[in-house]
Amino acid sequence: MKKKWLMLLLVVTMTTLLWGCGKSSNSAEGKTSVLDGGAGDTATELSYWTFVELHGQHFKKMLEKWNAANPDRQIKLNVTVMPYDDMHNKLSIAVQTGVGAPDIADIEIGKFPDFLKGTPQLEPLNDVVEPYKDTIVQSQIDMYSKEGKVYGLSTHVGASVAFYNTEILKEAGVDYKSIVTWDDFKKAGMQVYEKTGKYMGTADTSAGWEASMMLAQQESDFTDDAGKPIVNSDAMVKGLKVLKDLQDNNVIATIAGGQPDTEEAYGEFNEGKYATAFMPLWMMSRYTNYMPDLSGKIALAPIPVMEKGMPRSYGGGGTGTVVTKTAKDVQLAKDFIA
Repeated sequence: MKKKWLMLLLVVTMTTLLWGCGKSSNSAEGKTSVLDGGAGDTATELSYWTFVELHGQHFKKMLEKWNAANPDRQIKLNVTVMPYDDMHNKLSIAVQTGVGAPDIADIEIGKFPDFLKGTPQLEPLNDVVEPYKDTIVQSQIDMYSKEGKVYGLSTHVGASVAFYNTEILKEAGVDYKSIVTWDDFKKAGMQVYEKTGKYMGTADTSAGWEASMMLAQQESDFTDDAGKPIVNSDAMVKGLKVLKDLQDNNVIATIAGGQPDTEEAYGEFNEGKYATAFMPLWMMSRYTNYMPDLSGKIALAPIPVMEKGMPRSYGGGGTGTVVTKTAKDVQLAKDFIA
């Protein structure tokens, strides 16, 4: 039986919104918004590419703070949001050819190794990382580094939790606070399906959130200490058997988009078709921005485990923000993202 374990890439389908600041334009290459952050006429214009619209909103707030604190080094930021694959493919070509690359860009963790092959066409960030090194988790630096040089700043990782739709659970007579193990989750899910016809959770097919979750609580991983894949490990088999059993009993089912963090999935959650998402804490921004009908209905709790005492969370996701070799003002861009 063919098994696709290494689905580590987060596939993000972007929606584009007008941020209500500066100029905005749509094109086949994405949506660009010009953020001035209160900058004057002498500000330096820098460009920033991302595949996550909410990252652009974050930089809007950071830009205002930067410009207020640095009147002599003010920035105007041209933010372009593109679909996941389009952005990474275009960025790869741009940095390899030295033509058309942005000053600043986001690179998702699953794509980052591609940009470190050979001689990275990204600026080392060691000098701007150093002042914060004692307060940063070392692994968050290492994953975007090569041969002692740091090429990306981690901006997109979070502890994972269960997001429970309390309205659905109440209708089914389920108390999410009583769910500790996967057996508890299975029992609750079967009750939800019987009472409401809805699924307790999702069976992911386009991302590795659930596989990562199962491995983490067994203190295992997709690779060994030497980086060699161990996708057929006992821990992986055990975890997938748990998920398969949940699916066979109508506790979980494949959601539109293949995983919770897609535009299609937002719609299904918003309509109340699924009661649970197991995702990193940054998923809260998706609920508040893209699933308004669930306002006041979502409760957060630890993820179920195979056995009591196992770890009930893990760090999920990852995005490294980089400065390209062709940046207009390298030091200004580095200082800004730091």
